[in-house]
Amino acid sequence: MIGLALACLTLCAACSSKPQVVTRTELVRMAPPAHLTRPTPAPDCSGAETNDDLLQCLLDYRAALGRANADKSAIKDSVEAP
Repeated sequence: MIGLALACLTLCAACSSKPQVVTRTELVRMAPPAHLTRPTPAPDCSGAETNDDLLQCLLDYRAALGRANADKSAIKDSVEAP
């Protein structure tokens, strides 16, 4: 009688399965912060009359380029952050 019960339990154990683990991957798109997407204004050099004025205009353009590149770097860092 014990042998018959063990045979029945063995068959039941063979039919049961392990619980399945389902992995769900979700893509979430995030917009960069608004202050990083504002355009960098170009310096106004319309009043440049001397070489010093032109030099100052060039320096202003370099500063604007630096701000624009800093914004791009910050966007890149915010996207790559874990």
